[in-house]
Amino acid sequence: MTKIPLSQAKQTIIKCQLLDKPSGKGKAGALKALEHLGYVQIDTISVIERAHHHVFWSRCPDHKKEHLNELQAKDRKVFEYWGHAASFLPMSDFRYSIPVMEAHRQRDDVKTVLGTYKELSVQVLDRIRREGALSSSDFETPVDFERGPWWGWKPAKQVLEALFWTGELMVSHRKNFQRYYDFPERVIPSSTNLEKPDEGEFAKFKVRAVLRTLGFANIQDICWMRRNKIAMKKALQEMTENGEAVEVEIEGLDDTYYCLTNNLSVNEEKSNLNCNILSPFDNAVIRRDRLGKIFGLEYSLECYVPPNKRKFGYFTLPILLGADFVGLLDAKAERKSKTMLVQKIMLDKKATLSKPLDTIAKKLADFAKFNGCEKISVLQAEPQILKQKLEKLTNY
Repeated sequence: MTKIPLSQAKQTIIKCQLLDKPSGKGKAGALKALEHLGYVQIDTISVIERAHHHVFWSRCPDHKKEHLNELQAKDRKVFEYWGHAASFLPMSDFRYSIPVMEAHRQRDDVKTVLGTYKELSVQVLDRIRREGALSSSDFETPVDFERGPWWGWKPAKQVLEALFWTGELMVSHRKNFQRYYDFPERVIPSSTNLEKPDEGEFAKFKVRAVLRTLGFANIQDICWMRRNKIAMKKALQEMTENGEAVEVEIEGLDDTYYCLTNNLSVNEEKSNLNCNILSPFDNAVIRRDRLGKIFGLEYSLECYVPPNKRKFGYFTLPILLGADFVGLLDAKAERKSKTMLVQKIMLDKKATLSKPLDTIAKKLADFAKFNGCEKISVLQAEPQILKQKLEKLTNY
């Protein structure tokens, strides 16, 4: 079994997450990043720029909202469906969502919605067929409607979402973050491969995606949120037997890890000072248990925790410097005053030297600009000198 130092493993993981350096520019860069990552999670929280745009900005510093909007609505190279949560996915991978859509058709709650609102489902499909893409706001709420399951959605919204999960409708585009639904044949380019993968092909696709993006993964990582764990383990075994993947022992970690053979050629290098301020929903940090085990970062999202029980802040962002997590940031974009409010930022001692501190301060200034802010106001900073550096940098 191949043995590697932890420092090399961390560098490889960061490189596989496209966080070691900018991965591209413009729409092409965003699409390249998405095709590599496999998915980017969509989230509604907007105290700073929404998570999906934040994730793209972390890989492509010139990212703009229009890039993603055009890739989805105009170029049809991106579609919405299920990653491990609601996500943007590359259209080139569409066929691997077909088995997932088929599985959703068997969900009891989906069957209940489409059965309860059978007549409404026909009406919804008929209107979209005649009028084109429609949103839930294009359908009225019944006067006698009482909120219930499915987040209290009105009947038409429940039907639209159920038809979306089953693949009978797709998201054509978004307007003011609201989904507009249309028929797949109006959304999917004619050149798209629509051949359903068999179980083995689907499993290998998923295993490759995990190893390609995580760099190193144990069995728990590979089978995370997968229903057919037997097929996943079989695919992994076949990949190790044919030399596509290899078992690895990482210094200081107990588990057996796996990686794509070509990722072992990533040699340990002197860590650069590339800095990233990451979304809590970033692909690199979404698995908090893995983050703690490999990088030693104990971190949780506290927006759903009562204020008096929070340990750090409402929407905490991890700060990555090179291949090490060196701090946490709780920030809010005050859009009316164009001010980035740094409610709290704390850095480890290794990040408080002059050069790392300057790098982090510069990244925070860039982050403020990305959020449409022209200045930074710091309420609490450790070390205190960071407050001075930030406010000096943002006199633009």
